Amino acid sequence: ILVTGEGNSTTTNLQQGLNKQWIHFNGSGTVAIQDSFNTASLTDVNTGEYKYAFTNIMNNTSYCADSSTRGDGSNNNNRTAAIKIAAATEVEFSSFACSGGGAEDLAQNYGHTMGDLA
Repeated sequence: ILVTGEGNSTTTNLQQGLNKQWIHFNGSGTVAIQDSFNTASLTDVNTGEYKYAFTNIMNNTSYCADSSTRGDGSNNNNRTAAIKIAAATEVEFSSFACSGGGAEDLAQNYGHTMGDLA
């Protein structure tokens, strides 16, 4: 689907520009999905390590997966997330302290995926 941009000077492929999957989940205590789209399941792999599977899988591993995280209260600063594995069926990522700390279970975790569905 092509959409004409403001000023009628460019077109955008709307289908290519849409998120194909996203997730918001609690990674501390009882790990649980808070809200999501095209997410089949969430697995607590280890401390600060999570894996979520797609309901409708990606066409290949050449897609864009991104993640972010934050703690609660005084635990908000100096936290980050990194994609560990990006498979056609699932994504695995870690949340950890930026100041040299190891992986941490954090309350607020987010991920989204853009690319071609199978």
